[in-house]
Amino acid sequence: MSRGARIKEIVRRLKIIYGDDSPLEIIKKRNIVLCYLDEKSVSKGAYKKFLGTQFIYINTGLSFFEKRLTYTHELGHSIIHPDVDTFELKRTDPISLTKYENEANLFAIELLISDEFLEEHKQFTTEQISRMLGYHESLIKLRLQ
Repeated sequence: MSRGARIKEIVRRLKIIYGDDSPLEIIKKRNIVLCYLDEKSVSKGAYKKFLGTQFIYINTGLSFFEKRLTYTHELGHSIIHPDVDTFELKRTDPISLTKYENEANLFAIELLISDEFLEEHKQFTTEQISRMLGYHESLIKLRLQ
């Protein structure tokens, strides 16, 4: 099974298990602690697991759409690779971090944009969908692969 197919299946199962596709509700139901970073922080967000507890950190200076994408991306880290410390990898191994970041992006965009939405808007370009939803066009293209 390809990486994309595996992540799509994870998202499908997640929606069934939690009966919801709201990232914040899933975070809450998974008992993940949501913390906020000062808006001057250089990071949009991060994921960390400490003593068995999962934490998602979000920069308070982000727009609504950026926050939503960021906490969904970090939720992806918590599900796809829960024992990887993204804070540590950013500092020590940014090259390895790229693989994990790509997977978390794919997870986020799979959860945030439903197949039904894409089917209903198939006549629109990726640029138009990007503007509608407030996500970067590269993420829309990733979702359509």
